[in-house]
Amino acid sequence: MVTIVVRAAGEDQSYLAWAVFAALVVAGVSTALQAAHVGRCGAGHVLMTGAGPHFIAVSVVALTAGGLPTLASLIVVSPLFQFAVAAWLPFLRRLVTPIVSGTALMLIAVTVMPIAVGRIADAPEGAPAAGPLVVAGATLVVTTAMALRATGVWRLWAPLSGILAGCAVASFFGLYDVRPVTAASWFDLPEVSGWPGST
Repeated sequence: MVTIVVRAAGEDQSYLAWAVFAALVVAGVSTALQAAHVGRCGAGHVLMTGAGPHFIAVSVVALTAGGLPTLASLIVVSPLFQFAVAAWLPFLRRLVTPIVSGTALMLIAVTVMPIAVGRIADAPEGAPAAGPLVVAGATLVVTTAMALRATGVWRLWAPLSGILAGCAVASFFGLYDVRPVTAASWFDLPEVSGWPGST
C-alpha cells in the first residue's frame, strides 16, 4: 500500500525507502501493542497491523498537492477521527449498519482501483502482460488456502505467506527486483540524506 501511494504520487526512490521503513516500524509497534493489551490499547491477540487501502486515494492527493507536510498532517488528524468514531460506535450502531459499512467498503475499493490498475502499466520492459494477474492470483490462492485449511498458529501466517508467495512469483516474472533486498544491510537505518525533503 505504501509503495502504491509513493509511486502514484511520483516520488523518488529515497522517499520510498523512508516511507517503507517508517511503515514497517509503525506496523511492528502497533502489532506488538495489539498483542500486549496495554490498558485500553490492544486486543490481546496477534493481529498483524499495517497500511490499509482506506487512505490510498486521499494520500496520493495529499502528496501530489501538498507534499510531505500535508500527508503528515493527514496522518496525525485521521486517527483522532477514528478514535472518536470508535468511542461512539455503540451509539452509532443504528446508523452504521452492515449495509452502510458494506457500501462504504465497496466505495473505497472503487476509489482505489484506478490507482492500483494504473500501476500495472508501470511493469518493467520485457515482463509478461499477464504477470501482475498471475502474481495477484498466487497471493490470493496461498492466503485463502492457509486461512481456510491451516490450523492453530499457522492460520495467523496466512496474510504474510500470501505476500511472500506473491513476491516470489513476481520475482520469477521479472516484476520484482530482489537484488536491493538481498544487498540491504538489515541492521541499519536508511541514510539520513535520504530523508524526504533533506538536502
